[in-house]
Amino acid sequence: MEKHSFKNFKLLILILTISNLLYAQNDTIVPKNGTIVFIKKEVITDTMLFKNSYEKVFDKALLEATKEALMERGYKNGQIPDSISQQLNKMFAMVKSLAMEDIITNEPQNVIKYHHSYNNSEIEEFISVNDENLEKKKITDSIDFQDDDLIVITGTEEFKNETKTIKGFKCYRVVVYYFDFGEPPGLRSLLNIMELWVTEDIKSKFHPIIKSSAILEKYFPLQIKHNIKDVEGQYTSYEILDFSLK
Repeated sequence: MEKHSFKNFKLLILILTISNLLYAQNDTIVPKNGTIVFIKKEVITDTMLFKNSYEKVFDKALLEATKEALMERGYKNGQIPDSISQQLNKMFAMVKSLAMEDIITNEPQNVIKYHHSYNNSEIEEFISVNDENLEKKKITDSIDFQDDDLIVITGTEEFKNETKTIKGFKCYRVVVYYFDFGEPPGLRSLLNIMELWVTEDIKSKFHPIIKSSAILEKYFPLQIKHNIKDVEGQYTSYEILDFSLK
């Protein structure tokens, strides 16, 4: 009887130890030290579908840009001189051709990484391209978060029943819809769709990619997928390359 109780006692200790380890991994982190690095990837899953859908969206965007530019110059629909219309068509045809060459190419992609390095209350932020660092800047916790006021979020969907683990953190899926008014005329009317895998176990008002307080006040994205509505066969992903926040 005593021997059986002793075995149960050891089993209980083992279970408690494992449980404590598991729960410790889910403790909330307010980063003070360590780094987090995301790598950007342009992914084309269907070249022809992407090319055809991109051309349609690009044509609509150029039409909007043309209307906006002409209205700023005092022209109204149906009052555009043929000479100006022809010039615009040639210019936009060239822009479209260059854009398509840029996105559908056999040349190796640049390796773009987004870095945050924490040192107590100071964060070093920079982007590297092919391992060459661009201009670094310092951020401190005492600085108020500066929202990207050119990003207008129109909707957010949370799917807390869809989960996966990233770097030891339990994450769920969130989809954010927004317009980017930092883009050139025409592209501002395109609806951006961002799929995030987020955790509530990291609390920081700063992120290497996301600059929206509406998002960061609720959760911390550990994986990002971006695409534009009606553009099919392609997306941009941001995945963690290095993580040592604590």
